[in-house]
Amino acid sequence: MRANLNTKRTFNIEDKPWIAVDNSSTGTSGYGYASWSHFTGCQNKFSIFYGYYLSCSSDVVNGAYSKNHGQTWSTPVLINPSGQNGAVQGSQVTVGPDGRVYVGYEFFGSGNKRQQYLSVGTWTGSTLSFSAPFVITPVFSELTFSGCSTCTASYRVNSFPNIAVSPAGNVYVVYGGQADSTSAAQVYFAACTSNCTSTNASSAPSIVNDNLAGDHFFPAIAVDHGGVIHTSWFDTRNNPSNPDYCSNRAGPFRALRSLTG
Repeated sequence: MRANLNTKRTFNIEDKPWIAVDNSSTGTSGYGYASWSHFTGCQNKFSIFYGYYLSCSSDVVNGAYSKNHGQTWSTPVLINPSGQNGAVQGSQVTVGPDGRVYVGYEFFGSGNKRQQYLSVGTWTGSTLSFSAPFVITPVFSELTFSGCSTCTASYRVNSFPNIAVSPAGNVYVVYGGQADSTSAAQVYFAACTSNCTSTNASSAPSIVNDNLAGDHFFPAIAVDHGGVIHTSWFDTRNNPSNPDYCSNRAGPFRALRSLTG
């Protein structure tokens, strides 16, 4: 879809790709979709404190589609509004039973604040058009594990959204977030159960994890043919003072829970 030549001076980077396939019974069945972060104005820099590091001037969320099983792809299109350039990350794409394309991503506000956005793509003849992205969550704080004064994770964390669409066309979003900068991380769940085209269509987020002890993050979500919602996440309930040790209830390094919807 896109290739960037690294000149070791100024270059662009494609990052965090996600892919989905249209499994509907519509005329777009079999189409493939991808979304990713496109970084521009990147440079390799050096600091006496950090050594070599990468610095980029801006980033956007791009999307593209393929009508022939990935042999060729459309020209990338910009998903986020230009006013959000430089502050968007973690996109994910999925397709509904009616062929609608949903791209979710996270917007980075000031003061380490975050919000999840959603854009809806629809086909008119041979043209795919995306709606103006709309907010689907309240403002929340990025993951810092600040609810535990002694916690220091040895890995990077984020609060990027994970989305899924049910056979009925309901759109579900899960993400890890903190209510404020001093709270523990929880997994939040929000839903659009009808006409998911504007902010007002989304439910108020609820906490998915069944135990509030420790931190809960990196969620994933899927919906089966019966409409049952399955979620998973990392969980430190058994070791709340050390996020390097994740607990589990149904499998290694994850907790599982199923909902009906």
